Amino acid sequence: MQKSLKADPPCIFRMIDSIEKIRYFCKGMGKKEFLENELVRDASVRNLGVISWTARNISPTCKKNFKKVPWEKIAKLSSKFAPKRWTIDYGEAWRIIEYELPKIKKILEASSTSKK
Repeated sequence: MQKSLKADPPCIFRMIDSIEKIRYFCKGMGKKEFLENELVRDASVRNLGVISWTARNISPTCKKNFKKVPWEKIAKLSSKFAPKRWTIDYGEAWRIIEYELPKIKKILEASSTSKK
C-alpha cells in the first residue's frame, strides 16, 4: 500500500488530537487513579495505539519534511506498553502519558506550524 502525501498533515493533527484526548481523560489523576480506572486506561491505551499506528504510516516524504519529529520513537510507543500482543503494561502506559507525550506534542505542534 502506497502512503498518501495528502493524508500526512491530517495524520499529524490526528496524533495531536489523540494526545489532547489522553491528557483530558487523565486530567487531575495520578498513577494510582489511572491504574484503578479501567475506562480511562482503555481509552488512553487506545489513543496511544492510534498515535503509534499513525506514526508508522506517515509517508517517507513527510518524515523527511518534518525531521525534528522522532517518528521511529513514536511508532514504537505501542511496543513499550504492549510488548506482547495480549498483554498491556498500564504502568508503562502511564509513564509514556506523563513523560513522553508532552514532549511529543510540543514537537508535533512546532513542526506542524512551521510547515504552513
